[in-house]
Amino acid sequence: MSPLILLALITGVPLAAFTLLRVKPLYLFTSVMAGYLWMTFLGEPAELVVHSLLDFAHPDVIARLLLLAIPIVLTLIIMRGSLSTSALPFQFFLLVANSLLVAVLILNALSGGMQDSLRATNPGKILSQSSDVLIAGVAGLHMLVMWIMRPRSHDGGHGRHKKKRH
Repeated sequence: MSPLILLALITGVPLAAFTLLRVKPLYLFTSVMAGYLWMTFLGEPAELVVHSLLDFAHPDVIARLLLLAIPIVLTLIIMRGSLSTSALPFQFFLLVANSLLVAVLILNALSGGMQDSLRATNPGKILSQSSDVLIAGVAGLHMLVMWIMRPRSHDGGHGRHKKKRH
């Protein structure tokens, strides 16, 4: 398969799933980061389990991809429809950012030969070189959106409503 087609699938399939199932981007970001933590800290034990159960050429890649995918898939199933159709256009840029984040994490989880073939393309090189900045940027973008959409009190900031006595 062509590396460009594979990169398009790695980025496009999550974006299509996120959009069609209409899951709130913050839930997706949390599940992606949970998968990243699982991949980082549970990768070696999971690799041993996969290697003992299945006969694959790269059990480490399969274990890491499964650890990344499990929280994302569960979030897609449990939280589907949590994003209203009217909010979808406003939240779409966060869904794109989350899908780019998933693509970076998948790219980093692949075997060395596959990574090299994907990084030989211009989009693959850009995605690979910007992985740290992308992770921090997507996290910062979610924090900014949470700050903008935070609940505000309507009492002038005093914390209590006073009843008027007649």
